[in-house]
Amino acid sequence: MNIVKKLADIRGMSQKELSITIGVSQPTVSDWCANKKDPRGANLEKLSSTFGVTSRSEERRVGKEC
Repeated sequence: MNIVKKLADIRGMSQKELSITIGVSQPTVSDWCANKKDPRGANLEKLSSTFGVTSRSEERRVGKEC
């Protein structure tokens, strides 16, 4: 299962609710959930914040700062 879909399901969020929360279109969230596209940059950070998780890109950035 796709991680974006899994985290949204765990929190009981619909794709529409998630899209509104992070400020993207519902079709964008649908593409992420269907593995058609990957969230990047600011959207990845917004997803991480919304779900209370860290992304691999955040972990790499922090590792470079240490």
